[in-house]
Amino acid sequence: MAIFDDIYQYFINNNADTSLGTRFEFWRAGWIMFIENPILGIGEGGIQERLESLVAHEIASDRGMTVPQLHSDIIDTLARRGLLGVISLLLLYVGFASAFAKKRYTRMIMYALVCWLLVA
Repeated sequence: MAIFDDIYQYFINNNADTSLGTRFEFWRAGWIMFIENPILGIGEGGIQERLESLVAHEIASDRGMTVPQLHSDIIDTLARRGLLGVISLLLLYVGFASAFAKKRYTRMIMYALVCWLLVA
């Protein structure tokens, strides 16, 4: 299966030139950005610049690094907005899930507005 081959290529052969390997590189780069700026993140404008820096220092592969999203809402939010941003995102997810589960749409709208204000 292709997915297992991609995993093998990435972890055993250090080959990021696969679909999954590229995704792993995005996630690794995002995690590095989060570790460097854990509370507030790197900000909206810093992602591309930091990706280029990681590639230049051979910390990340250059494959696909022109994409402006890190292919994971959680990792992308951690990198861009830090812990505060990811907490807001998770509250948004939980709020929507809770509202839909209970069919309380007014509460869902309230959660959405609060989380939107926190993330925006």
